[in-house]
Amino acid sequence: MNNEKTLILVTHGVMIKEFNQDTNDLEYTYFDQEFAKCKNKLLKQVNKIEYLKDKVVVKDLKWSEFMDPTLEELKEKYEMGARNQKKSIFFKKSVPGWSGVKSFLFDCFGYPIMYLLYKENNESLFEKVNTKFLDELKKHASELGGNVNLIMFAHSLGAIITYYFLSYLQDSRNTASFKETKTPLERGETLRFLYTLGNPLPLVTLLFSNPKFGKPIEVNKWVNFYNKSDYIAYPIGVINEEYAKRCENARKNEYPMIIDKEVFSGGILKGWNPMSHACYFSDRNIIKAIVDDLQKFYA
Repeated sequence: MNNEKTLILVTHGVMIKEFNQDTNDLEYTYFDQEFAKCKNKLLKQVNKIEYLKDKVVVKDLKWSEFMDPTLEELKEKYEMGARNQKKSIFFKKSVPGWSGVKSFLFDCFGYPIMYLLYKENNESLFEKVNTKFLDELKKHASELGGNVNLIMFAHSLGAIITYYFLSYLQDSRNTASFKETKTPLERGETLRFLYTLGNPLPLVTLLFSNPKFGKPIEVNKWVNFYNKSDYIAYPIGVINEEYAKRCENARKNEYPMIIDKEVFSGGILKGWNPMSHACYFSDRNIIKAIVDDLQKFYA
């Protein structure tokens, strides 16, 4: 039996800001609530299994801090122009839970555009986010040990960001300096499972010629959950022959494998429409799939 603990890192996608009347500020309340539900459901199921008790640690992994100031600056500029034209309702902050249609669209489109295209002082956000994630792994390695098992659990744009980070780790660990100064966790060598939810990776591979986006992550099992009513999510086994081969491995029950798994996230209210995109974290079938893999891993 594997006696090391398992660290599950949950990475968010685009986080729509909501107005908090108490603090008079915009906050990421939705993801915090979804993460809390996801964590509680996971640990509740895990703790029902005697040999998994106290083995699993769930943490969130946020990346938006590098983009927020620039997006807010752009919004303020637009709001100033809109106010002059008496159209500031688009960014009206006095309406609880709603920062305006334009603000919503800025968040939905601004984050992916900035991550994929924006550079600051000739440094891309790819590199900044990778450094942030690497620092988080270092912190967890010092708290839990450098050989702790790693599971990545990422949603939407967070799936793209996580994918690129893991690609970066797998390239970097071939260099002597990186290998000598980092723990196995920091090098990504303890990665056991990757779960992506509402993943737009096939769309990104069409938009960019970067060959890294067309190469599967080196992990024994990658499960890609998607709802067919979610217009942002795609199966990834169709990207190219390498992905298709991993899917074929899954059918043969051989590693490494990729499993495209359709789910009905959102239930009868949201599961049949694009709102399903925001409902993956608390889907019971997804939680069950993760717990089942943990059971097999520790058995």
